[in-house]
Amino acid sequence: IVPLDMPHYGINPWGAVKRFFAKFATFEGRASRSEYAWVMVTITVLQPVALSLIYFPMVEMELNGQEATGALAAVLPAAIGWMAFLLVTLVPSLAVSVRRLHDAGWSGWLFLLSFALFWVQYGELFFNAVLAFLPSSEKSHRYDPRSGYNSFSRSSSGQGGSAKLTDA
Repeated sequence: IVPLDMPHYGINPWGAVKRFFAKFATFEGRASRSEYAWVMVTITVLQPVALSLIYFPMVEMELNGQEATGALAAVLPAAIGWMAFLLVTLVPSLAVSVRRLHDAGWSGWLFLLSFALFWVQYGELFFNAVLAFLPSSEKSHRYDPRSGYNSFSRSSSGQGGSAKLTDA
């Protein structure tokens, strides 16, 4: 079992989502590529689904000639749910992105670049895709909360074993 304060290489999608919420506001430490990628894929898939629950009923009501206030009342629960989803995932998304940068050997402050790229079409999407594919770095151990555990070796004592730099 991989300790919660260490990156979990080769984690499955459900495990990544559980870790995402378990480490809700943890900006220290590292996150593996799979830990980051599965969460971002999940969020990317869920957002359009939530938005379609808001958008399509409004379009249907408008096509049927109903008032805008009636359409708004019909989609208000879905809109509130979508806003709640955004608020619940905001801080953990920032945290897992910072931890992913740490795993690649970069400072978490580099994530501020994604806010600048938000204004460039597809800029933030490109930044997140690059972040998902950055390889892990041996230099990233400086971000580990404890020095006795070596996630790059086969044993937790840090003795022997070959470096494991990729997600399985």
